[in-house]
Amino acid sequence: MYCNILDENVHNSASARARFQSVMRQILWTAQPLPIPSLNVMRQYFETDDNPADVRNILDFMGALLSGVTDEVTPVRPLHSSFYDFLTDASRSGNFFVDRRQIHLDLALASVRVMQQELRFNICGLESSYIRNSDVKDLDQRVMEDVSPHLSYACRYWARHVQQTKFSVIFVDELKTVFQTEYMLFWMEVLSFLKSLDTVYAAMPTLMEWIDGHEECQALHAISRDAIDFIRVFGGAVSLSTPHLYLSALALSPVRSPLLRQAMHKFQGLPNVVAGKQEYWPTGFYCRGHIATVGSVAFSADGRWIVSGSADKTIRVWDAHTGTIRIWDAHTGSQIGSPFEGHTDNVWSVAFSPDGRWIVSGSDDKTIRVWDAHTGPQIGSPFEGHTDSVYSAAFSPDGRWIVSASHDKVIRVWDAHTGSQIGSPLEGHTGSVWSVAFSPDGKWIVSGSLDKTIRVWDAHNGSQIGSPFEGHTHWVTSVSFSPDVDCCKGPVKVNVDGWIIGPEGKLLLWIPGYYGTLLYSPSNTLVIPRGCPELDLSMMVHGDIWQKCYIGK
Repeated sequence: MYCNILDENVHNSASARARFQSVMRQILWTAQPLPIPSLNVMRQYFETDDNPADVRNILDFMGALLSGVTDEVTPVRPLHSSFYDFLTDASRSGNFFVDRRQIHLDLALASVRVMQQELRFNICGLESSYIRNSDVKDLDQRVMEDVSPHLSYACRYWARHVQQTKFSVIFVDELKTVFQTEYMLFWMEVLSFLKSLDTVYAAMPTLMEWIDGHEECQALHAISRDAIDFIRVFGGAVSLSTPHLYLSALALSPVRSPLLRQAMHKFQGLPNVVAGKQEYWPTGFYCRGHIATVGSVAFSADGRWIVSGSADKTIRVWDAHTGTIRIWDAHTGSQIGSPFEGHTDNVWSVAFSPDGRWIVSGSDDKTIRVWDAHTGPQIGSPFEGHTDSVYSAAFSPDGRWIVSASHDKVIRVWDAHTGSQIGSPLEGHTGSVWSVAFSPDGKWIVSGSLDKTIRVWDAHNGSQIGSPFEGHTHWVTSVSFSPDVDCCKGPVKVNVDGWIIGPEGKLLLWIPGYYGTLLYSPSNTLVIPRGCPELDLSMMVHGDIWQKCYIGK
């Protein structure tokens, strides 16, 4: 049947059959079907086709065999897989046989060249950096209009075709025009709109393997590896709000990041890390041992130990440098003891005392407990008084008091040595209180709640200072003070997921975990505790002028 149809419609000449085979080769080995206009655009960039025929001339007569041949929107594909089988079997198709030849080289080159021509900064014309992609009402329509089917294809599938070609210095030069320029970021921008940022995790290792061992590709190899770390750290923030690919991700990348170094001179008005710059991407390690969800972790004041609390009802202490569990005899240095056991339900909060001698914990069993950090035994009896789960507990700076917060909506202050409650509960929140902390001078307590507010309290008499801090559109699960607290300035409203949120839920900046948790905002500087990295935001462009961050060529 197929032979009869093709005999009737393909001119009986070598050149006509060659054009037919060239077009069908493209259709058969394209990773995802494309409409006629996109097939034609890709063909313009083919390297091995001396006569890139207009696919319409070939497809006009093939409506019985292919879909998408009567319009310019529907992707072209065989109506039945048997047509593919027929064309790729020389014994059946004869003169119409279609082999691969150099099709993957053509498709790889075409993909890279399409990216060279069509990638651009802010391709979908987002007006504000404050909002989530999901809140841009017509974003799907913009993506459809601004990201052509062939650009979408090129961004997602170029590496698949590269993988099936032989190494070529000439092709490497083509790749460098995209991936060793700011176009690398523009590629990621398109992937974020396509909800395909995970493509980076497959494409970059493929490219690294393809160029491995070639000295002239060392810089390209380095930036490919860097791109993986870039998306590993910032991919979530970029997927949520694409402008932060530049405002947060590029600006806060480690100073030795090849991606940062190659692109930064094309941008301005970004947050500037003026102190405590991160040199390299974090490597990290896993602390394994808990057998259920870990609800809380904290460092000791000297940075040597990490304490963790878990839904497995235990507390564990870890060596902060190796990630191994350690409980030491302070005199002999020998490892002793087991996980701290005593709670009868999930442990949601743990913290060291300022001198590192004690650990405080809070649990779903409604109690607070204090433990010897070196040997593990519980000190005294559980602190009882809350009527529901305890979600947060912390020592005062002098170690004399403990503050706790609970699902019962109240905050309580305790004598750390006797376990007796100090004064009356601090009441005012209308939802569960998930986080509490003392100010560095011990005078104030800050709290965050599921009622979406932050409140500051007088630690001595329990009175609330001023009105609640309002602006969050969701739960407040983490709060703290800056090291040089001024109560009038107050704590910054920082989401536990790293976003700095302004009034009306505006997305201001996303802070990667390796810079710590943002705590303080005096004027135009954000300060992060323990080593105090500082970000200068005085020249930052954001909101409806965020687009000015790109200077261009």
